[in-house]
Amino acid sequence: MEIKLKGLNEYTVASECAAASLAATVESSGGIDCVKIVFTSETPVKPPVVKVHWEKPHVDVQGIWHPTRHLDRTLPPVWGGYWSSDSACGAPVAAMFSSSGKNRQTFACSDAINPVKFRYGLREENSVYLCDVKLCDGNLTPCERYEATIRVDMRDIRWEDSLRDVSDWWAAMPEYKPMPIFPECVSPLYSTWYSFHQMAFGDEIEEVLRSCAPLGFSSVIVDDGWQMADYSRTYNWCGDWEVAPEKIADMKKHVAAVHALGMKYFLWYSVPFVGKNARAYNDFKGKFLGSGDVVCFDPRYPDVREYLISCYERAIREWDIDGFKLDFIDAFRQPAEEAADAAPGKDTDSVPVAVDRLMTDVQKRLCALKPNLCIEFRQAYVGPLMRKYANMFRAGDCANDTIANRVRTIDIHLGIGGSPVHADMLTWHPDDTPEAAALQLIATAFAVPQISVRPYNLPESHNTMLKNWLTFWKENRDTLLFGKFRAHNPDLLYSQASAESDDCFIAAAYANRSVMYDAERDVAKRVFLNGSGEAGLALDVKPGRYNILIEDCLGNALYIGERDIDGLCGFDVPVAGRITLTK
Repeated sequence: MEIKLKGLNEYTVASECAAASLAATVESSGGIDCVKIVFTSETPVKPPVVKVHWEKPHVDVQGIWHPTRHLDRTLPPVWGGYWSSDSACGAPVAAMFSSSGKNRQTFACSDAINPVKFRYGLREENSVYLCDVKLCDGNLTPCERYEATIRVDMRDIRWEDSLRDVSDWWAAMPEYKPMPIFPECVSPLYSTWYSFHQMAFGDEIEEVLRSCAPLGFSSVIVDDGWQMADYSRTYNWCGDWEVAPEKIADMKKHVAAVHALGMKYFLWYSVPFVGKNARAYNDFKGKFLGSGDVVCFDPRYPDVREYLISCYERAIREWDIDGFKLDFIDAFRQPAEEAADAAPGKDTDSVPVAVDRLMTDVQKRLCALKPNLCIEFRQAYVGPLMRKYANMFRAGDCANDTIANRVRTIDIHLGIGGSPVHADMLTWHPDDTPEAAALQLIATAFAVPQISVRPYNLPESHNTMLKNWLTFWKENRDTLLFGKFRAHNPDLLYSQASAESDDCFIAAAYANRSVMYDAERDVAKRVFLNGSGEAGLALDVKPGRYNILIEDCLGNALYIGERDIDGLCGFDVPVAGRITLTK
């Protein structure tokens, strides 16, 4: 059957189900269409695949964004296939933007649990985008009612604002209420991943943290390696989650030593992975997704979910840890077909639904033990549903990659505004210049810094630089994380970005010789960061008399003065330095 709807666009809702069981309506208001799909049945049945189609002319469209495109902003052809999202990966949202940074069409779907397939495919014959959304195209649990709303924003507004409105739309839904944020979620932290990898020896970690404490870190994530004597970069020992005594002889004592330094202790777990050397590999046979030396737990089994949750509860009860880095949740994928040796006992056929049940219980039971719990998730499981279960969202691994870290943190910031974004761990070579290292901090200025170098191996200038930028970041965190956010030129992977609060505006330049945008209001303080590779910044600020402070990457004052500014002007701001203008 087909249902034709007329809003700002003409929509076709198509399905093979009986006409009496499918309804569709459209409401248009203020430049936004909301297409509501409702499927009903007298008995529980698997909902049919529903396809929603509309067309959009290619008019003033420069590129297309969605949360997992990473460095790709290109215009996909009609034969390019679909993007997808579900509870464990991505988010059902995509935005068309113009060269001037305006929204040209932003799609979002209310269903962030079940598989949603979507595309903007350019039909080359007439330069028209075929916009399609497929609902229920997966192994959904039988039900008597399914409903979803597709929101299509056609307003001529800034593209960042259209995405922020989507984020607020999701967050207002009770089923996606974000997890509370605690001070440790928005404070610089140390991570052992790049600096230790799997050689997570407790005494060495404590030594590094003693050198970190003066730099202003509030917590540490002890990453992969604590659970195995080996350090050969495999996951063959995942699954039992017992401390390897060869690395950490007394975990409770080790955590207490870190607490004595004034730092919270977060611990890494790979949620789905089970390696061949773990007892769980034999104990749960028939309850895995995939096969091989490393497999994934199948969360559709209640005893699997209970086992995983009990592992995390034990870490709080026995070791007094303060939070978790729960990794690889996006590895939970619906199998194309069920394994022949699958054990009985699943309570749902849908892996995405099972992930939701698992994480719901994880968050509920762990927060009952420690109400101010911190949980980090990583790209690409950064959708609205995931905001229920975590209060820190980190960019995917991109060691030493300033560009990728910039793009990934900004993408997360755009997609889940309101939850703390974290940079991928920053690391660099001791022989590098402090300016080059500082460029990584400026590239990720709108995210919480995570650092993974050993301070005692760095030159003094590097530690001075690090303390300078971490101090600046903490003094301005509310603006950087929660101010009105702008990300200019997404087609160029963001030439500059900015955040504006009631009294402060902070902007970072990421391209050489670009003119910096001013605040949208006449705020008391403006700070411009030179994250480009060349000295000098061109500012186009509102006329007035300003106090001026120019600092280098170490925090040394290079110029203090005041002058009248009326329009475009240049300042000799060094690479990785900053200029502050106050009225």
